[in-house]
Amino acid sequence: LAALDRVEVLKDGASAIYGTDAIGGVINFILKKDYTGLEVSASTDQPQHGGGNISRASVLLGTGNLTTDKFNLMAALTYDDTQRLRGKDRSFQNGIQPDRGLFPDTTGTPYANIGVAGGTALASTKGTSLNGFSRV
Repeated sequence: LAALDRVEVLKDGASAIYGTDAIGGVINFILKKDYTGLEVSASTDQPQHGGGNISRASVLLGTGNLTTDKFNLMAALTYDDTQRLRGKDRSFQNGIQPDRGLFPDTTGTPYANIGVAGGTALASTKGTSLNGFSRV
């Protein structure tokens, strides 16, 4: 992002410039021109309960002047690191939370109850339907 000058959003009507692929609009990322200097940035995000830290660093370097030197060289380098956040890093991930009414047997229903009433398309005349499920 350090090399980015601006973002242009063309919502519609861009097909006249960019062809039929741009009928829904275009987003242009305009890079800096004639950049000289050095820009360094770093940031980190740390959740208050630990785990899942995010670290970012970027360097932007530019040299040369387009009007006097007839060239400009710009290079950008970015580093991102996101640490894994595992379920074991949080106390609430195990499903047993008595204070919230959650116990191992309330995390889901392993079996479905299927009832077939007479007079429906699924009911059979022999008393059973759906491969052995009893008619209710």
